[in-house]
Amino acid sequence: MGERTIEFFREQSILLTGATGTVGQVVLERLLRCAPPRRVYLLTRSRPKASGAQRILDLLQQPLFSAVHRLWEGEGEGEREAHTGSSGPAASECTSGSRHSNRFWRGNRGSGAEVCGVSGCRPAPLSTCRGCARRTPEDEILHRFGIQVMDGDLQKDNLGLSESDLDTLRANVTVVVNCAASINFDDPFPQLFEQNVSGALRVLQLARACDGVRSSGCFVHVSTAYANSNRRGVIEEKLYESDIDHEHTFSELNRTTGEEHQRLAEQLRVHYGHPNNYTFTKWLAEHLIGSRHGDLPTLIIRPSIIGSTYRTPFNGWTSAPQGFGALVALGAFGAFLRLPSDGKAIGDVIPADYVASASLRATVQMAGRVGRLEVMHVASSHANPVTWSELSRQAVKGFDKLRMYQIPQQYMISPRCVYTWCSSSWRYALMHALDDAALVLAQLLVSLLGVVFPALGKQLSKPVRFLCRRQNVLKLLHHFICNQWIFKTDKIRELAHREHDPDFPLDVENIKWEPWCIDYVEGLCRYSLIPTLERITKREKEQATHAPDKPTTTTTTHRDTDRDRDSPSSTSTSATTTSSTSLGMCNPCCQSSNHPPESPPPSPSPVVESDESSEGKGRSDGAPLMSSRKISGTTTEGDTMALPSDVSNDSIERACC
Repeated sequence: MGERTIEFFREQSILLTGATGTVGQVVLERLLRCAPPRRVYLLTRSRPKASGAQRILDLLQQPLFSAVHRLWEGEGEGEREAHTGSSGPAASECTSGSRHSNRFWRGNRGSGAEVCGVSGCRPAPLSTCRGCARRTPEDEILHRFGIQVMDGDLQKDNLGLSESDLDTLRANVTVVVNCAASINFDDPFPQLFEQNVSGALRVLQLARACDGVRSSGCFVHVSTAYANSNRRGVIEEKLYESDIDHEHTFSELNRTTGEEHQRLAEQLRVHYGHPNNYTFTKWLAEHLIGSRHGDLPTLIIRPSIIGSTYRTPFNGWTSAPQGFGALVALGAFGAFLRLPSDGKAIGDVIPADYVASASLRATVQMAGRVGRLEVMHVASSHANPVTWSELSRQAVKGFDKLRMYQIPQQYMISPRCVYTWCSSSWRYALMHALDDAALVLAQLLVSLLGVVFPALGKQLSKPVRFLCRRQNVLKLLHHFICNQWIFKTDKIRELAHREHDPDFPLDVENIKWEPWCIDYVEGLCRYSLIPTLERITKREKEQATHAPDKPTTTTTTHRDTDRDRDSPSSTSTSATTTSSTSLGMCNPCCQSSNHPPESPPPSPSPVVESDESSEGKGRSDGAPLMSSRKISGTTTEGDTMALPSDVSNDSIERACC
């Protein structure tokens, strides 16, 4: 147990952005379970159908947080004492003089003024003591975890926060962790620029206004290892010097609008050698943070391609397909994937729990180092490399073992998934162009059929849209599959060797890729794809019930440029927390693999065509892919920090419905 990490966070008040994203939610879970801080402030954007607080409440109902619920609801009282060193007093007192019993109160977490909203107490959070009528059941849930949700938006001045919220953060926050970002490669540049560059600088500005962060805390910015994808070979853990005036570049991009803004951005991206706008904006943000952090202790975390959890809190958790997961998701639907190159390049993947571990443990090391800036890679290419062809082969093994998490037949493109590698670049380009041309013709035919036979047109449009998605994903990932980087990870290895901590694992060299890939396949279907498809099926049945006589027409869904809209992966409805049969763990397709259904449907026959073959090593701990507590809820997606792709739960829904 890393006592130093626990003791450090025990006295901290943390501001976390992007808590609904892949990295943010794992970081939040690790904090609440292993190193509960004094207070956690979550900056979350509201939606038309859900407030920021409701989104966090939905997030806390995910299977990811099952161990946290057991720990704080009394099922693991002994374990909680072992983690915190104290079971907490039976009562605490607020500054107004009233007392309230709270068995979830964590010992030595500060005075009652930090948890009571009675007039005169500061800061004023969501919850109040027992005698106050303003407390709601939702407030009670957030209160027990020491969470205060603040509605905000990184794309607005002052992060969209009120003056009272800003005063609260400035007076109390000691650690700022920025996990928020827009990650789709083909998102419009203005959105990527506002979220990834301007938004990151607004969070930095707030961190510099917090006395506790400057003096004894740390500012953590989660970037991406591919911010330097314009370079080749070995990538060091540093900001590379250049003759580029990043401040001038930022001011020029900030000054222009509309077509001029897009044209200038494209010119700069090509000039600096970045494959897409995402890596360009992350690269620019890193250098601007480096020049503006001042005396602030600053840590830049660069994860590579983030996948499912490997060990903690359980293996296989993932909230949305991205990067390598996009290829896995396409295979789950029976897609034929012709991949560029020979597959021998390193596919730098890293489990999400290792990213959270590195972020938190490195924060402890950086805290209080005034004016210091450190860059840390969280990647596998240096210590435990694995090739793309090996990853695809292990994913196929996962499909072979897939039984109870079978994708419903009506959504399957074909009964088998095929991964094949094309080492000839000109042949691959020719085949890809022919596929594009065939899809254009298919779209035309479907449109014509839809005019005469609307129902048939809608039915045929689903596989056509899915195949269009496949082509787009292959185009977006082409640069990263065909090229190879070695991201040095000396700093994470130093942290791992300094202290062994099973709750904050950093032993990348010990990761077994075969069981991880198999767990990834199962977890992606269980926690992301199947819940999304269940929602689609339920919605289609409701539409058929309410309007059975209306003719069906084919429509094209416009991409919403707001990543935080009401997507299938992050819907906030009352059904999320009340219905355990439609989307929760009680559904047969979401039960543990130790309890398969009575008559599982036949699994598709996956095929991988490659010149190599090898057998991976099984996991030594034999950890099951399961959450030990049944909690209903949909998967929650927010801004994530992995190498992204165009396949996420919202695009899956558009392709299937």
